[in-house]
Amino acid sequence: MKGLEEWVFPTLEEESRAQGREIPQPKDLLQLLNASVHRFGKRTALRFYAGEENARELSRTRDDRVTYEELGRFSDRAARKLLREGVRPGDHVLLLSENRPEWAMAYFGILKAGATAAPLDAQLSLQEIRNCAAAAKASILIASPRAIERLAVLFTAGTTGKPKGVLLTHRNFASLTSKLGGLFELRVGEGLLSVLPLHHTFEFTCGLLTPLLLGAEITYLDELTADRLGEALESGRVNALILRGRCMARPRAGLLRSIQRRDGRVAGCTEGGLSVPTRTFGRNQA
Repeated sequence: MKGLEEWVFPTLEEESRAQGREIPQPKDLLQLLNASVHRFGKRTALRFYAGEENARELSRTRDDRVTYEELGRFSDRAARKLLREGVRPGDHVLLLSENRPEWAMAYFGILKAGATAAPLDAQLSLQEIRNCAAAAKASILIASPRAIERLAVLFTAGTTGKPKGVLLTHRNFASLTSKLGGLFELRVGEGLLSVLPLHHTFEFTCGLLTPLLLGAEITYLDELTADRLGEALESGRVNALILRGRCMARPRAGLLRSIQRRDGRVAGCTEGGLSVPTRTFGRNQA
C-alpha cells in the first residue's frame, strides 16, 4: 500500500487535524477490536435486518443484534474452532459469505487463531474457489449457509484462470481506519448501512472497521433490493451509508425515494462513481 502511504495518508491526516478529530491508531486489527469491545461493551455493533420477524434468514443468524461484547466472544469461539480443526499460525483461511454479522465474527476469529484471512466473493463458482484455495494454499473454507446452498446447485465449470491476490497488512488497515475515523461524521450509537461486498477493501475499511472503531452500529440486509433498503432506512436506525454506482444501479431509484421520505434523518451518503443530487442528502461527498 505504498501509494496510500505516499499520496492518501498525508491528505487524510491534514483533513483530520483541520476537523479536530484525530483518532488514536491501533497497533493492528485485533487491538482495534479489543479496544472497541472494552469501550463500547453492550452497545449494538452488528444488526441483521430481514424485514419480517420470522424471515428465513433470521433463523441463520445468532441474533438480529450483536453487541460489541458478543462480537468479541463469538470471534473467540470461531478461533477456538479453527484451532481444533488444525489451523496453525501463518495458515490461510478462505472466507466465503454475503454481508452478515457472522462475516465479522469469522474474520476476527481467523485473526485470533493466528491465521491470515482470505475473503472471497460469495458469487464465485466452485472452480474459482478451488483456484483461490490453491493459490493461497488454504485447506479450510468458512462459508455461510446461503453460500453453501448456492454452491450445491452450481453446475458451471467456472474459470480456470489463475487468481490474483494482494496481501494487505494489519498495520496498513489500522492506519487507514484511524485516519478515516477522524473524517467520518459518525458518532457512538449511530448506524451505518453496509451494502457493498465486505470482501472489497473499500467496504471492509469504511463499512466495517471504521464504524467499529467509532462505536457505531452496522446494519446488514438479507437481500439488496429497493424495498429492503427503504424498509431499513425507515426503521430509523440508519444515519449513513456508503455507495458505489455499479453495485447500486438497480435499487438506486427506490433508495433515493426512501431517503427523501426520511426528511433529513440521513446525515450523509458517501458515494463514488454515481451522481447524487445534493438536495436529496443535504450533503454529498464524492
